[in-house]
Amino acid sequence: MTTRRYRNYQRALELLGALDPRLVSAEDRDSLADLGEGLLLSRAVTAQEVREETDRLAEELSTLMETGAIPAVLANDLWRTICAAGPIRPGTLAPDAKSVT
Repeated sequence: MTTRRYRNYQRALELLGALDPRLVSAEDRDSLADLGEGLLLSRAVTAQEVREETDRLAEELSTLMETGAIPAVLANDLWRTICAAGPIRPGTLAPDAKSVT
């Protein structure tokens, strides 16, 4: 874990904490926080190794957008911030990595 990754994880938690509890369940927030923590603690060094978690993250964020629980801008902020908590910067994920846009 690095300082950069930890700061991004903390920022992701702040964003998650600001979600409207009437639109986003505690279970959904906890699931996203768990994904962020998993990436934060990951020692993976290739995109292949984090693909499963980033795929789950993209799925969950896409579902929240589709249901209107969160706007696309916030989903993309969460995507970038949670991914940045991981061992691989969001812009370096392989081209076939899912995106929420």
